[in-house]
Amino acid sequence: MIAKTTISILLVDSTLAEANLTTSLLVQGNDQFKVYQADSIYEAIRMSGRRSLDVIVLELNLPDVSGYKAFQKCREKMPHLPIVIFTQQHNEIIGVQAIRAGAQDYLIKGSVDARHLQRAVYFATQRHENTAQLIASNDLITQRERKLREVQDIGGFGSWEMDILNQEIWGSPKFFELIGIQHSNTPLSKRIYLDLVHPGDQEKVHTFFSTLIQSNQPRSSRHRLLLDGSSVRQVELTARIQIEESSQQVIALGVLSEVQDKTEVRNAREEQQYSRKLKKLRDKVLNDLSFHIRTPLYSMVNFLYLLEESPIKLQNKEAFQGLKYSLDELQQHINQLITFSLAAEENASQHIKSFDLRKALQMMVKMLDFRKDHHPVHLDIKLDQKLPRDVLGDQTKLVQVFYNLFDLFLNLSTEPRRVAVRIKAETTDPDWINLLITCRDPQPVPPEVDLNVWNTESGLMEHYQDSPENENLAKINLITMDKMVRSMGGNYKIPQEQSNSLKLAISLPMQIVQVQPRVTATQDWIEPLRILLVEDHFLNQIATKNVLHTWSADLTVDIAENGLVAIEKFKAHEYDLVLMDIQMPVMNGLTACKKIRETSAVPIIALSAYASDQEAEKCIHAGFNDYLAKPFKPEELKHKVFRLASLVR
Repeated sequence: MIAKTTISILLVDSTLAEANLTTSLLVQGNDQFKVYQADSIYEAIRMSGRRSLDVIVLELNLPDVSGYKAFQKCREKMPHLPIVIFTQQHNEIIGVQAIRAGAQDYLIKGSVDARHLQRAVYFATQRHENTAQLIASNDLITQRERKLREVQDIGGFGSWEMDILNQEIWGSPKFFELIGIQHSNTPLSKRIYLDLVHPGDQEKVHTFFSTLIQSNQPRSSRHRLLLDGSSVRQVELTARIQIEESSQQVIALGVLSEVQDKTEVRNAREEQQYSRKLKKLRDKVLNDLSFHIRTPLYSMVNFLYLLEESPIKLQNKEAFQGLKYSLDELQQHINQLITFSLAAEENASQHIKSFDLRKALQMMVKMLDFRKDHHPVHLDIKLDQKLPRDVLGDQTKLVQVFYNLFDLFLNLSTEPRRVAVRIKAETTDPDWINLLITCRDPQPVPPEVDLNVWNTESGLMEHYQDSPENENLAKINLITMDKMVRSMGGNYKIPQEQSNSLKLAISLPMQIVQVQPRVTATQDWIEPLRILLVEDHFLNQIATKNVLHTWSADLTVDIAENGLVAIEKFKAHEYDLVLMDIQMPVMNGLTACKKIRETSAVPIIALSAYASDQEAEKCIHAGFNDYLAKPFKPEELKHKVFRLASLVR
């Protein structure tokens, strides 16, 4: 790891001997790190105003402020600098809080070598720089989109694109205005557009569309449109063929304008193409953010599990409650983000898989119970004991329905209450059930609440600016829940006349899967089990290792911080099983697994923060025996570890 430019480091450590030792680690074999020392937060703030610095390496034991408050003070007074914590405080709770609050890394003195510390500092500066670039890019996207809309209004042109395969046209509001049709979020068929063309120009326009596919060069057609069957508008239709990289879809991308100066049309077209590229960059940023959200969430779930199982839970009651509250708050914001995304999605497709219905519902009950200490609403869920176990359906959407129900009732009223939720199965034939979910909110319904009206786009937009925020959030959750239910082939009913309480009835069809014998994990492992844990994140190393050690006294765990170190340790020692993270520096998990597979068939489980079918298939293709998406429950990991271990013993 060699930095390309000089990196100025502010080392904050009150102990001179420790500061000199840390400095020697930072500059060992690396002449591109320049280290400045400060013995207090006050001195660090003073130095940051006089020097151009790139990163802070912080010891938490300081004379003027110590512990987590030392990090908070640095973050508050020097927000422009990334912070790497390098401390003697081996405190996992502080580590989790600091990482969640923005620290780039949390390293323990004596547990890392010079190369590890240098890499952490270098990556901290790079992540900080990338984040700043992404924020600037997102601002640029917004500015470009606003400018594009203004250009369309000023220039009198509208953008459009057509799927060459199905001949469907998507257009901007200005496009629809120019052709004299009310703007719609649904596509317009090419046939309808041709019907608007003046009879004398229809052959010319038909030839234009037919020859688009012959070249990727821009083509144009000037013709007349009949508006309202009488008035005529002279327009120019310009387009070129483009292939979408992600879907390999062939589209015609172009503009429709009233006949005007060609230079203005060309500039607008280039502006639109540039905006599309920036949108792709924004999508990539959102995917990366998803990964970085899942990584700390995985750590928090594991630490919470350890606290639950620990006999010293009562001694750490305040920390335990704080962690539960933080996890609940994070889940709440993530779910709100997902809800808004789903509400804006036009077509909610299904992802049908076999899953354990009882287990999924029981997990949902626990997750919602987890939130009841911090919110006035509690969903009192009762499950019918006769519910089938294995069904075919979309588990993700089923979970989303319950989250939307919770947030709907939460935003309808701030009064504390228990909403009765009853879940049972109605058998329609030997292979199918209707999952019936009935809800009754004892809280009187406010007179302005009319869910039957809210459950429409017009109901959402009506008086949107004047409506309270909680009412708008309730409307969005209702629309999203309706979309999820309908996408699963179900329906829900709201009584036309509400009395003293609100009632909802949801019906979801699901196919029953014949129960297959399952291999259960050994509860008490009596043979020695040697595991190699390959994980680059310090907090995940601690959390996962501690979870593994709770399973058996005969279980040993070695740690490798990247794929290259894992291969070296694997050659030097014998292991019964490998747990491999995917995203790591130096060498990633996919490459490391392929290397190990050249000489060994040892069971390897992939641990990935990217939760998707494509990621799972990629891991299995690389040679992994199994795959788990973070965050996962420790019981899931235990089942997979003991199952694979039992197969090779």
